[in-house]
Amino acid sequence: MQAQLGRLILSLLAIAVPTVIAQYLYPHIGEAGAIMLFLLAVVLASYYLPYYAAISVAIISFFVINYLVMEPRHTFAVSKADSLAALLGFIAMSVVITTLVRRLRERSQQATEAHARAETARLLAVQLTQLDTPEGLFSETCRCIWQATKMATSIYTVDMTDAARSPCKPVAGYHLGDVQAIDCRAVRWCCQSGVSMGPGTDNWPDLPTLLIPLTRAVKGMGAVLVIVPGKVMEKEEAEQLFQFMRGLANQVSMAYQRLLSLERERVVMRSADEESVRNALLSSIAHDMRTPLTRILGTATVLQGNSAMSEAERGRLLRQLVDEARHMANASETVLCLARIESLGESGVQLDWQSAEEIMGAVAERHVGEARLHLQVESDLPLFRGDAVLLTQAILNLVDNAFKHGAPDQAVTLAARAQDGQLSFSVVNAGPGVPPHVLANLGKKFIKGDPAAAQGYGLGLAIVEAVARVHGGKFVLSNRAEGGVCATLLLPYGDVENEA
Repeated sequence: MQAQLGRLILSLLAIAVPTVIAQYLYPHIGEAGAIMLFLLAVVLASYYLPYYAAISVAIISFFVINYLVMEPRHTFAVSKADSLAALLGFIAMSVVITTLVRRLRERSQQATEAHARAETARLLAVQLTQLDTPEGLFSETCRCIWQATKMATSIYTVDMTDAARSPCKPVAGYHLGDVQAIDCRAVRWCCQSGVSMGPGTDNWPDLPTLLIPLTRAVKGMGAVLVIVPGKVMEKEEAEQLFQFMRGLANQVSMAYQRLLSLERERVVMRSADEESVRNALLSSIAHDMRTPLTRILGTATVLQGNSAMSEAERGRLLRQLVDEARHMANASETVLCLARIESLGESGVQLDWQSAEEIMGAVAERHVGEARLHLQVESDLPLFRGDAVLLTQAILNLVDNAFKHGAPDQAVTLAARAQDGQLSFSVVNAGPGVPPHVLANLGKKFIKGDPAAAQGYGLGLAIVEAVARVHGGKFVLSNRAEGGVCATLLLPYGDVENEA
């Protein structure tokens, strides 16, 4: 409304200003000067006003000149042939100038739009090489198209394996608030057939939206680019829009196919890695279990078949039997713990309210008679949400590592305290510290502190890292300046009353 009012005011000014000047300055400028004055007004109107408004100014100016300037003045009669020629020349020049200015404006606008679209295509091509997810690809595509055309844009994905129940919602979009819902049947047909439809195409050109498939999906996941022009376009303009959008869609389609190929490659590689890990784990378990089983069988055979054995020798063999059985039990619990985490996933582990004192007590019970283990537990520790079995096994792994790799005659300290809104379980020992390759690969499987060690799978720290992750906590491992290692499991704790 404001734009129309502005055009009307400019049209009136284009007629009124030269009329007033011609009325009062006619004796000084004459017929030729007055006609040139009105011609200048028509030129300015052609530049600032739409074509038909400028033509209207020219026609009205023709009659004003005839009435106000030509002899006899203040009538529409023309007394001289040269005056009639001047009038006809004015109207002809006005139409020619207005038409030329209109074409110049159209060509200038087309050149500006072509430059903007070419720049959009260039920027999008640069962005496509840097994006590594379909979501980012789709979002960036919609943003670039909006900046170039100011048209609401969205991208739909369709699961053609179950097209009837596949959700019909845009996975990315720009300025879709005022756009009516898109016909899902058109989206599915476009995706399945691989054919564009809408303005500028040969398929349903009267549709209010332009649909261009990014992929053809007979079975599987497909994507469709949807553009809402927001206005009725002429055939030529719609065809130009379609050609531009189809070029962008080809770029996006190739990038989308690349991302899908990369995702399939990652899935295959992940599956191969998991299979390799499983094979390595089974091989390690089979090898590591065979030795203690052989020793247990041999020791039990000796105890069973030698009744004349001294009490001291019998006690030594029984202790050896217990140690081997304990090693097998710990190894089995370690493997089961890791298998449980990997099978349930991070979101599948059920967390209940736990007491830090009970966790510490369970760890201490597993090391009854070990004088080198010192416990330090702060009073009034808060409750926290966790899995008692996983946490106990994780802390046991840290304590076992501290005994195994620390100085044999030095104590191992297990402390539980609350600090900075977190509950920490720290295991500290004295000794040579953690090898650099362990710190560099913290959390990875089959990483041993002593690669030449006969026992162990290198899973202890990987389990601690996984347990910390599923509890929303953090595992920190560092060497102490005075020698030895400090391993800390940090867990968040909350308010029981607020939780209830």
